Order: sequence, then C-alpha cells, then structure tokens
Amino acid sequence: MAACSRSSQPMVNPTVVVHLGQPVRQVQENSTYRFPDSFTKPGSVFHVITQPHTFIYSDATLKLQFARNSRYESLGSHIHALSEGTPEPTVYAVTVQAFDDYVDLPTAVAYIRKFRQSLLTQGLAEIPHSTASRFKANFDSTRKADTLDEIEDAFLDSQFFAQRAMALDMTKNNLRLTVTLINGRRLWGDRKDLSDDFMKSAKTRAGSEATKFKRQDLLAERSYSVEISIGDNPNLRK
Repeated sequence: MAACSRSSQPMVNPTVVVHLGQPVRQVQENSTYRFPDSFTKPGSVFHVITQPHTFIYSDATLKLQFARNSRYESLGSHIHALSEGTPEPTVYAVTVQAFDDYVDLPTAVAYIRKFRQSLLTQGLAEIPHSTASRFKANFDSTRKADTLDEIEDAFLDSQFFAQRAMALDMTKNNLRLTVTLINGRRLWGDRKDLSDDFMKSAKTRAGSEATKFKRQDLLAERSYSVEISIGDNPNLRK
C-alpha cells in the first residue's frame, strides 16, 4: 500500500536555476535538472532542455520563472556558455519560450503586454527600434510598426508577411532582454502545404498567402511562439 501511495504522487519537474556570468558547475549545483557531462567541459557550451522543467532566472537584476512542459524541441530552453579566460564555461546568454505549444496571435500579444509590465516593474527600460530593425518581413511592402498594437496589425498584413519581430528590447544594468514574436509557418514553411517553401522569396510567399488566408484565418492560426532571450549588453558595461 505504501508503494502505491508513493507512486500516485504527482511528479515534480526538475528545476533549472541560472543567471548570466554563472559558472556552469554552479548552474548544475543549484538545479535539480541533470545536465550531461559535456555541459561542464571547457570551451563553448550550448545545451537545449526539452524535457519538462521549471526554468528560473534569478540574480540581483532580474527574477523570472517559467513552468516548461513542451513536447516540441523547437520550444526548448537554451543555455549558452563559454570559457574565455576562465577554467570553466560561464553563462553569457539564455533563451526560454513563453508557451508550451504554438498559440494564436492575440494570445501571444496579450502575453507580451503583460510580460512587459512585469519587466517595467523590475526596473527594465525599453530601447526604441525602427520597423526595419524589428522585423524579418517582406519589405517590398512597407509599413510602420513601432507599438505593440502596430506590431500585431503588421502580422495580420499578408503582403508585409512578418515572419518575426523584436516586440520588446529592454535593459537594466549590464543585462539585455529581448522578446521576439515568431510566426513559425512563415519562418519555416507550412507543415501541411509543401508548396510553401521557406526558401522562396518573402514577396512570392506573401502573394500566395494573400490569396489563401483571410483576416480571421490569420487571427486563428496557432503558429506563434514568444521567445525570451537574456544576455549581456556590452554597451552598458561600466
């Protein structure tokens, strides 16, 4: 009976606790997730976490926590580390996804708005960007998209064919945090329509999409992800 009782308890996902400048050995000591031996080897380290986990970023500058349970490798969490003048690699960048699955555009933008407020509360400041520096899109079709509302509208414009956009670029002390809104179908090609080859020009694909998708289709399609990247900002080093 005791064995049955223990097995019926819910599994607790392992934690990944990390911050910039942290030696990878310390990342392992602070986390319950078991990294491979290669994670602590000298040199350049890049590790993708695809199993369910809780991702925690915590230092004096920023505190964030994400419960991650995605079945897609493309929505895994990334840790980048490098040994440069040090005996072991230290973390210089991390990337985590906001969602466990691909979502529709309104859901993604609503999340970014809420996340922006939480970052402002923690003292991060926004860096302004031009439309051209924000987007990967069809720039044969021009439009201005600076605010979050304008960015959302830009993704509903088939001719502009926005594939991804830096929705937020924020800094505090030496830290830089970016939030990228990605339309996976446009960026990598339609998984169902093999004629939609991502190697074709954005202008060609934009014209094709305009004949197949109505506004309600663009609003409803679950092809969006929200990527949060944290890294060092050398321009803010003292």
